[in-house]
Amino acid sequence: MKISAKYEAERDVVHTVNCVYRDIGFISPHFHQSIEISYMLSGKTDFHIGSECFHLEKGQITFVPEYYVHYAHKPDSFDESAKAAVLIVPKKYYEEFAAATGNAAYLYLDDKRKNARIGKLITELADGIDDMSDLLIKAYTNMIFGLIARDYRPVGLEHSNNDLMLKIVQYIDLHYKENLTLDVLANEFGYSKYYFSRLFNRSFSCNLSSYVNSVRARAVSENSGGGKKTEIIIKSGFNTLSSYYRTKR
Repeated sequence: MKISAKYEAERDVVHTVNCVYRDIGFISPHFHQSIEISYMLSGKTDFHIGSECFHLEKGQITFVPEYYVHYAHKPDSFDESAKAAVLIVPKKYYEEFAAATGNAAYLYLDDKRKNARIGKLITELADGIDDMSDLLIKAYTNMIFGLIARDYRPVGLEHSNNDLMLKIVQYIDLHYKENLTLDVLANEFGYSKYYFSRLFNRSFSCNLSSYVNSVRARAVSENSGGGKKTEIIIKSGFNTLSSYYRTKR
């Protein structure tokens, strides 16, 4: 069955690690570039990653690879809330792990004994991330990835149902410094600009200009120590300083 999923653009333009406790009994279908790792604390839920469905319960972990559709639905027969510590790791924090493992994916980690150490690190992050330095947060995420790679064998992945959305995101990531207009993108992907505009707005929950400028603003932030800010803003694709500050607001 083909699942209609939302691309969480707002997730991928904020490049900070996020780790929180949340109820994952019901999650709408979505996908994003960040890796998402959920450590189950109580209750049960059916957690879907692509075409796979995993019956998730206390002590088990799901590992959602980049751009992979995932969602959850708690069985009607189970009343207890499905609580988990959910770790969201943006690309800049998992690039070393991806390079070292060949961008390995794991999906479902079911050994509760092995998961105990991993889960402890995730809950420590959830408890204290607001007071941690970036260096310490990276150390935690590297340890979590290292334990997963040590204790589990990676799995092969099927193609996502959102190949077109993935191609659009990747194209923008590569070409954001250029003049990416609606006409340019529609022509690149073989659609009329009116259809492409509707498709983009529906899938990304924002218009093309807003998303592209968000990617540019992220690039400015990541390169803020590399020269004069005005030059960085212009080199990142903004035509004017005012358009950059409008995007920041």
